[in-house]
Amino acid sequence: MQNPQNDRLGSTLRGKYRSRERSAVEPAAALTSLVTTDPAEFEIALRPWELLCRPRCGGEFRHILQGLQTTEFIIYRERFTVPVDVVGISPENTVVLGAPMSIGRGAYYWHTPYCENIMPSSLPGPLDVSLAAGHTHQVALVDIPFLEASLPEDVLDRLLSAIRSRFISVPQDVMGKYLAWGNRLFNMAQRDPSLFENGAIVTTVREELLQHLSCIAGELISKRERTSCSARHRGLLRVLEAMRRDVTASHSMAELCKVAGISERSLQYGFRETFDMTPLQFVKRRRLHAARQALLTASKDKTTVAEVATGYGFCELGRFGADYRKVFGELPSVTLGRAGDSPSN
Repeated sequence: MQNPQNDRLGSTLRGKYRSRERSAVEPAAALTSLVTTDPAEFEIALRPWELLCRPRCGGEFRHILQGLQTTEFIIYRERFTVPVDVVGISPENTVVLGAPMSIGRGAYYWHTPYCENIMPSSLPGPLDVSLAAGHTHQVALVDIPFLEASLPEDVLDRLLSAIRSRFISVPQDVMGKYLAWGNRLFNMAQRDPSLFENGAIVTTVREELLQHLSCIAGELISKRERTSCSARHRGLLRVLEAMRRDVTASHSMAELCKVAGISERSLQYGFRETFDMTPLQFVKRRRLHAARQALLTASKDKTTVAEVATGYGFCELGRFGADYRKVFGELPSVTLGRAGDSPSN
């Protein structure tokens, strides 16, 4: 069975974590342009996000992404051609800030409609987003150690406090300047990609990003306070971190509660509140999505559905096939038959 962690698409965003090992002669930043045509391809390509993507209706699935990545941050723009629901876990040691550019009807972040002057944001942890067809936004993933080393302590505290609330309300002119900066950045990349091989240019981009984050921190008004520091939320985060380490594990509730350090009732409530699933349903859904990714990236002449299913802890192949079809609308053998056929860019 081919390990989906070594696929051809997964390098798109995981390159950020390898980039610290690049030699000095390699580009100071890397540009990315990507189109995926299957939800599993999207899940693979967006690693180190751990995502479960479900289209809300039929139609041709396409996810279009353009991005710039350095050792400290990634900035990308993306849109979908069909409405999708996406849940999962955001990258570790990273803050995420979104900025809507074109808001589609039916776009929600944590069940709250997108607004022009609201920046959806998150610390490492759970994600719940619904995006409409054509909805376009700009996303910044920024290393927390980089922010700690670069921003004054009071500015950093205000920024992280607002990010913790998941919704940052900023004045329209501040949001406009931030998005205009993104436009200039991506226009530069299209006109002359070689610019970003210049360390001085990347240093300027880095300083401009910090300036915008400082401005946002200075102007922000937190729209909503969440109970993210509660024992229940801390327990949820501990469980998600354990799941991140091993997608093949079939955790029991007793094991999850031991990791979380909270009662089964509290953990059940935390998952229902966050993902609208029980902990065990979330575990199973992650394993199903991981199996689909493995099937889609397998060598179909050397891999069987049974090998993939058992590799992800599904012992009853009939039940696996039924559950797989219920979630993805096709049998696992059909997915394996398409392995290697979908374009990566």
